[in-house]
Amino acid sequence: MLHITGKKLDLDAALKSLPVKPSQTLRRGTLLPALCPSRPAKRRLRSSLSIVASRADFDQPKKQVTDATRFLRKHTAGLRRVCRRSDVDDARLDFGIYKRDAFMQAEHFSLELIELMGKIGLSLEISLYNDPENQCAPT
Repeated sequence: MLHITGKKLDLDAALKSLPVKPSQTLRRGTLLPALCPSRPAKRRLRSSLSIVASRADFDQPKKQVTDATRFLRKHTAGLRRVCRRSDVDDARLDFGIYKRDAFMQAEHFSLELIELMGKIGLSLEISLYNDPENQCAPT
């Protein structure tokens, strides 16, 4: 998932120059979902947009890397235009991956992917999730 955020991000202008349709847009100032009904609602401090770079599942990190590389290669110029805007505070490519039940876990990101991310202006994020199928049921 590719995320672009900015406190002063002009979402409408960014969307016009974006080469693909985002999967989600969030505007600064809109209310955040209440996590606790007894607390007052808060407003978003930043605008953001998210774009799907791979539809591979959390247990397919190699496919995520392959798909994301293909996606960035195809949309390099347009994504670079948006990510390098002065109102963008952060642009990152986030890989959602299941944690494995192993002594050690390593993921590999190809040189081509890293070079494309650098050209565009993206940082790398790896979000590790518990695999719901490997969770123990409460006793």
